[in-house]
Amino acid sequence: MINIYNIVYDKTSYEERDEYFSNIGMLNNPEPELYEYFHIINFYDSQRSSWNEDDFYGFLSTNFYFKTGLEGSDLIKLLEEKIDGKQLVIINPWWRLFQSNVNSYDKGEENHPGLLNCLRKVFGELGVDKLDELYFSNSKNTTYSNFFVAKPLIWDEWIKLIKKIIEISRDEKNYLYSLINSRTTYKAENNPKMLIFVLERVINYIIKGKNDQDIAAIDSFCFRKDSINTPPLHLAPIDQLRIENNDLHSNKSNEIYGFLWQQRKIDDINQLIKNQAYAAAAAVIKQELFSKIFEPEVESFRLKILMEVGGYQEIISRFEKNVGGALDLKSSLFYYQALIKLNRLSDAQLIIENLFLDYADSHLVTCDYLTILLGLKKYELCVEKINEALHKFPRSHVVPFIASKLSREIGRKDEAEKFSRIALNNKNSRRRFEWS
Repeated sequence: MINIYNIVYDKTSYEERDEYFSNIGMLNNPEPELYEYFHIINFYDSQRSSWNEDDFYGFLSTNFYFKTGLEGSDLIKLLEEKIDGKQLVIINPWWRLFQSNVNSYDKGEENHPGLLNCLRKVFGELGVDKLDELYFSNSKNTTYSNFFVAKPLIWDEWIKLIKKIIEISRDEKNYLYSLINSRTTYKAENNPKMLIFVLERVINYIIKGKNDQDIAAIDSFCFRKDSINTPPLHLAPIDQLRIENNDLHSNKSNEIYGFLWQQRKIDDINQLIKNQAYAAAAAVIKQELFSKIFEPEVESFRLKILMEVGGYQEIISRFEKNVGGALDLKSSLFYYQALIKLNRLSDAQLIIENLFLDYADSHLVTCDYLTILLGLKKYELCVEKINEALHKFPRSHVVPFIASKLSREIGRKDEAEKFSRIALNNKNSRRRFEWS
């Protein structure tokens, strides 16, 4: 049996909870500096004696849905496929995160300078096995945010380490007191203590010491907030390389480090585009010599930059030149979006209808399709597809917004106002469908 609990610690987390799971915690947090750890420990201490040793238990923050796009019922189904004969199952929805650094310790040091030194000293103080700082993280040995389920014996081990680390943080006489309680810059509004990020890495430390046969992982590449949001083509083969060569002395370690460097450049380009620094992003693309495995994503970045700076005709030319070549699926999105920008709606309709055959459950493709139909004034077909989409994406605020525009165009004022209210309510919902 799989027992998963949402951790509730204030009004917001209560509103974001997944009703498929049970709740633990309360509408306040007696020890806010410990975030969700206070509630997990409290629940464990009060309920451990009644746990079934063959059951699995998990404690997920209420933002699990936002990070994965996965409802509780769907998560249970995925876990049920993995738990047989295992002690622990990892839930890791972060495609890139376990490839952009050597491992979670290295990643933590990048995000929270000083964390690696703190980890070394804390684990040394605990007297446990020395940290392996140089192993390669991958989709089967790394998770964050305590996204995992495990049998009670694993939780016993986890809780024991967690409590010892918290004890160090409370002992003013301990030489690590100041270090572990130092502030990070992770969240500007409250700057969590280094302690929290030490605690977050306990599960990866435990995983590293277990036999592979005892651990399973839900396929990281199945976590897609939109069905068309497929992972870049290079991620799976590089992940497999990291899995097979988790030894610095292997003859593949240099290749992995080479991919790691290029992945970091990919991350840099992505961030520059998010910051609207398009010229700088284009310069990095031009300067770097990427391996062929990265070319589909690099090309999608080129198209994204062109879309943002109005290079619609060049997008069309590049796409038509590369059809059947190195383009990935996401690049085709830029093609029909460029056609829309050039008001070639009929051409765009032909492209998107072909995509819609395979990705009818894509919120992005559906909304773009509805927009094209509305622009072409194909009202009857648009009404039909909107009714399907309202049923398929009941939490979307974009679909009812389009429905409102359509209703106004065809003179249904009352219906338009109704859809406007639905769109506004969904947009303001804590569990809105927001990846359009």
